[in-house]
Amino acid sequence: MDSVCPVSSTDPRLPEIDVLTTPKGAPDTEGDASHHTRWTHRGWLVAGAAAVTAGLLGAIRIWLPSVMHVHGDAGSTPAVQLGLFALAWFLVPLLIAPTVRRVDARLLWRVAIGVAVLARLGLQFTDGGPPQLYLAGLCVVGGSVALVALAAGGPSGHLARVGVVLGLGIETVFHATLGTVDLVWREGVVTVLSVLVIAAGTVAIAERASRVPLWWPSPLDADGAVSAVWTRGAAWPWLAVGPAIALYGVLVSPPSRLELAVGIGIQGAVALLAVATAAAVVAAAVGPVLGAPVAGTLGAVLVVLAAVGAVRPIGVGSAVGQLALPVAIGFVLGAPGTTPGDSGPRRRGTAAAGSLLLFLVIGFGYYAAYELPLPVANQTFLVAAAIGLGSIGVAAARDGRAVRRVDHVPLRGLVGAAAGLVLLGVVGAVAVPTTTPTASATATSTDLRVAAYNIHMGYDVDGRFDVAGLGDAIRSTRADVVVLNEVDRGWLLEGGHDLLRLLRDETGMPATFAPAADDVWGNAILSRHPLRDVRTVALPSGGAAMRRSFVSAVVRTPGGDLAVVGTHLHHVEEDRTVRSIQARAVAAEVSRLRSRGLPVAVLGDLSAAADAPELEPLDFLDDAVPGGAPTYPSDDPRVRLDHVLVTPGVTASDAVIGDSTASDHLPVSVTLTLPGSEPG
Repeated sequence: MDSVCPVSSTDPRLPEIDVLTTPKGAPDTEGDASHHTRWTHRGWLVAGAAAVTAGLLGAIRIWLPSVMHVHGDAGSTPAVQLGLFALAWFLVPLLIAPTVRRVDARLLWRVAIGVAVLARLGLQFTDGGPPQLYLAGLCVVGGSVALVALAAGGPSGHLARVGVVLGLGIETVFHATLGTVDLVWREGVVTVLSVLVIAAGTVAIAERASRVPLWWPSPLDADGAVSAVWTRGAAWPWLAVGPAIALYGVLVSPPSRLELAVGIGIQGAVALLAVATAAAVVAAAVGPVLGAPVAGTLGAVLVVLAAVGAVRPIGVGSAVGQLALPVAIGFVLGAPGTTPGDSGPRRRGTAAAGSLLLFLVIGFGYYAAYELPLPVANQTFLVAAAIGLGSIGVAAARDGRAVRRVDHVPLRGLVGAAAGLVLLGVVGAVAVPTTTPTASATATSTDLRVAAYNIHMGYDVDGRFDVAGLGDAIRSTRADVVVLNEVDRGWLLEGGHDLLRLLRDETGMPATFAPAADDVWGNAILSRHPLRDVRTVALPSGGAAMRRSFVSAVVRTPGGDLAVVGTHLHHVEEDRTVRSIQARAVAAEVSRLRSRGLPVAVLGDLSAAADAPELEPLDFLDDAVPGGAPTYPSDDPRVRLDHVLVTPGVTASDAVIGDSTASDHLPVSVTLTLPGSEPG
């Protein structure tokens, strides 16, 4: 599509020109235009697009949670206001796109990458707060504008889109290899050196890519007379980039989805993601070789089927969809190949910028549905994105008969890149840190120490992802059983971390997950003692958009069995009726467990003070921390939302409200002595 080709093949004045070969008599910006040089040009173009795309998705992983936890002020800012704030950043590339007819695309490319790289270096030395938010925003803007420059002025749109697929794969596998804790959230000399090396590599690759001949304006445009010769392709294929990033970020990248679906562990998930993303690169590269009708149709059908499978409840079907989705995206982005016609640099740049705006709409709609009562389910936004990508594939298939020539794709280099992705996945599968804690009932004390902790998706009060701080706070409780709320296992909105696995490894305590809002967000129990009869039950929503649940389990202790019910009630302060309905459901579970002769403890963020009217259904329970200090917000506590309630007969002692800003809540811990047991 975006190849340089003659306007009229019958005009003897217009020679056939290879997209990445300097024409005879034209300035040769790279010296010898040999076969080797042409291959080198193509490789640098793909590598440049890959570096920019990987950096952009990585920046989005930092920027989105910064919007939520810094600008969003710990969730108190309305979702619509957050969406408008985010929109402002994505309007910048859309406003810049029309300038590419007057600004050299190479210059725009270089400036944008410089801004993104400098902002990313600055991020490594921030401590959260507004500096983190605005530097992350500059990273996103810089990466977005670089893609606009590439779409508008790059010499081969097909190779650039192959690079986009490669970049998405690199970032996905690297993120998983790091155990989902990206470098920005790490400290130490090795981390800083790694960031510097990546930044220097990105700049070097981007600079080499900018030297590929025939960027807009072409070197042959000096006299202003022959610019019509150079066709750069249509704009519409660039509309696929934003939806592709959204689907990768939400459905493909989280290794936890594969872990939960087929129980393969983080190592197996990394390896499978590497193979799938490598196959996607090959699919994008060979699309024109297969022919647009074949590649476009295959991509269109596969991307919709894969997305529908991936959004299903987590299981084998969702895992198949997750692994097939990158391959489908590869076919869609590669299918247009090289077709005649030219939309012009302004339209191509605008299409790329518009696609990134589509990313924001898809992402905002998907996650806003957890907070706002939208008329459609949140999965609808992802399926719509897949259908949009499918339409790109269909368009490529319809135009396939008009293809004049196929870009000379550097297949050997791309096969090498795909093999490199697989190798990275293999290395990552071996190197990713993980442990397998096992429950132990060897303690001799008849007392059981329990704790409740809302961990705020892993972010501290300054908006920094802080697993180590959470681990310290949990260890300080000295608890044998910890109920966790707001446990995120892969939301792109929160950076795509598997927080429960990270905390399991950090504390050495076995973990049990209980989905609530969806399959990768909810509550959890850490327990040093064996659990049995574990069940997760959805709470009535009462019309609220966010789904809630409770998890109940029986803890086997030396002093006897204790039933634990962990929950997080509806969080909107004014919606007391919703909390009252949910409190009744929790009370019913307590009654069920008591009917079995079990003592019961209810732990969690009840989103209200213990004496709030909506918690009246739980009044038959005793407050294990009577008159306790407030727990929220952690940097200036004013109200106690986090509770430990017990059935009569359970004796509570040594209650402690923690002192940590690793979350916006403080942990609550207490020692329980079961009926008939002597204090240990």
